[in-house]
Amino acid sequence: MWMRCSLGQTWDGNSCTGTDATYTWQHALNAADIHSFAGYEDWRVPNIKELGSLVEQDCYSPAINQSIFSNAGSNGYWSSSPNAEYTTLVWTIHFNYGIDDYISMSISRAVRLVRNGQ
Repeated sequence: MWMRCSLGQTWDGNSCTGTDATYTWQHALNAADIHSFAGYEDWRVPNIKELGSLVEQDCYSPAINQSIFSNAGSNGYWSSSPNAEYTTLVWTIHFNYGIDDYISMSISRAVRLVRNGQ
């Protein structure tokens, strides 16, 4: 189950409004740990495979389904997946082109939370 809006945005009944909040990686993980939404408290930062599943190959800037995830930013979104080789880098998805990349944990990026659901 995905949050429809990025952290920092709110759903107005038609679309996500407001601006994506950005976080360093550790702050993104902390924000997920304390986030409560729609009666659930088990939201988390998605791993890189989960986040990559949102990429729409036929879309550009952003490469995400705008009818479901309206006003999604085109910039990078954090995953919970650190880079295995470089311990200070973490995998992200840049929804401008729908590509994955790894960056420093100290850079600020947007966050879209997910939960396992039932």
